[in-house]
Amino acid sequence: EAIEGRLMPPAIARASHILLKHSGSRRLASWRDPEGVHIRNRSKEEATQQLRNFRTKMESGDEVFENLAARVSDCDTAQHGGDLGWFA
Repeated sequence: EAIEGRLMPPAIARASHILLKHSGSRRLASWRDPEGVHIRNRSKEEATQQLRNFRTKMESGDEVFENLAARVSDCDTAQHGGDLGWFA
């Protein structure tokens, strides 16, 4: 079994995300907000609540993840619907 296990390929997963920076973020700027005007005014609690609201909209079918990520994410992966790619 141990030898067979070594020959198996690693598990592979694809991940996507939506990043909302806030006033406590390490870097207070993003590709979407280069001067950090909106980021500096968003608390961690507000960012968390916005993300919860986004999840509710996606679960109800009112939003599609990729479209939402493209519209709101502070990560430059927003340009690809939040796609982080494949991981092993």
